[in-house]
Amino acid sequence: MMAREEPKGRDIYRESETPSRPVLPKTKPYVSDIGKETLRLSWKPAELSLPRAGRSISVPPPVSYRVEAQKLPSEEWIPLASRVKKPSLYLSDLESDRDYNIRVRAQTPYGVSQPTESLWIPRAKAFTGVPVSRPTIVEIEEGTARLQWNRVDIPAFDRSEEPLLYMVEMQEPPGYRWRELARRVPSTYFTVRDLEPSQDYRFRVRAETTEGLLSEPSPATSIFRTLALTHTPVDRLEVEDYDEDLRSARLSWRRVEVPPYGSTDEPLLYMIEYEDPTREGWRSLVSGIPTTRYRVPDISPTDNYRFRVRALSPYGVSPPSYPTGLYRRMSPMRPLAQDLHLSDVKPDSLRLSWRSASVPPSTSTTTRPSYQIEALQFPERQWRPLATGIQDTSYQLRGLKPSSDYS
Repeated sequence: MMAREEPKGRDIYRESETPSRPVLPKTKPYVSDIGKETLRLSWKPAELSLPRAGRSISVPPPVSYRVEAQKLPSEEWIPLASRVKKPSLYLSDLESDRDYNIRVRAQTPYGVSQPTESLWIPRAKAFTGVPVSRPTIVEIEEGTARLQWNRVDIPAFDRSEEPLLYMVEMQEPPGYRWRELARRVPSTYFTVRDLEPSQDYRFRVRAETTEGLLSEPSPATSIFRTLALTHTPVDRLEVEDYDEDLRSARLSWRRVEVPPYGSTDEPLLYMIEYEDPTREGWRSLVSGIPTTRYRVPDISPTDNYRFRVRALSPYGVSPPSYPTGLYRRMSPMRPLAQDLHLSDVKPDSLRLSWRSASVPPSTSTTTRPSYQIEALQFPERQWRPLATGIQDTSYQLRGLKPSSDYS
């Protein structure tokens, strides 16, 4: 009996040896780069379970990815892209009046994986045809959050008619179910109570007529996203060294565990921005950095630079860190931010200590330098002086609000 020759140029698996369908990690995709009109979506690669063909490991089958989206408030999943070869994709056609949930599947000739957890990408201020704007969280205290929203004029809900009432709904990710918190709310604000500190919550609002008819829901807001957009998880940014031969500078910084950046399950990437005298304003230098150190290339040997860092997370882009500089001429005093230490921390006070300023030799030594302490009280974006004319290198700050965060 002659043996049947197997066809060449492809792997032949017996039924018991057929590879199983691919498996994607359950972690959600994440934003690895972001611009004004585009964002780059990334995810962890698929895992393949390969059989052994004879004594050698079989050639893995080709893997591609399918990106799916919900255009909120619609609950239907639609394809955004298919046959994506790499575990990342630039998205440039997202509509500005929609929010999105985005998930990924892996696909081989032997099957399609289950989807990843979905990533929520909020973009809209209000949905078309919905008379309620996205609510904002204007105040967060322990266990409570105060919501506020605006009425949007649309033909079906004319402002000249009777005043609208509102229904507030809440979701607890990773769960998908929305539940009613309150109905017939007469004002455009509402305080939510009994919240758990480690749990994220999303809120949305529906308009309600006096007859009880409900509109479609507004865009949602998230406690963790609110915190992400008002907290900076970056500290001690500094220029470690400058290499004249390579014309490069190495930056380093430290990650700070502040909500919602305390979870090690979610990837935290960084974006570096720079400012130089030849151009006005801050510009993006590089994005998607997975470590807390980066060497900046193409540094001019004569120009001064300032750098700052933002964090990229599933909840959005953080405010920038305090900037650090690379200066070609000696500054009157060395910056002190990297040498600042906290002690004796109490709910309404703390002590700050720092190293003495380094004064150039050309400066008169008969006058001791004095210091000014400035603070950034979240969610404000403006630095304000708290104390001036300090002669010592230590100072007790008092009158701080226990419910506020400071930088």
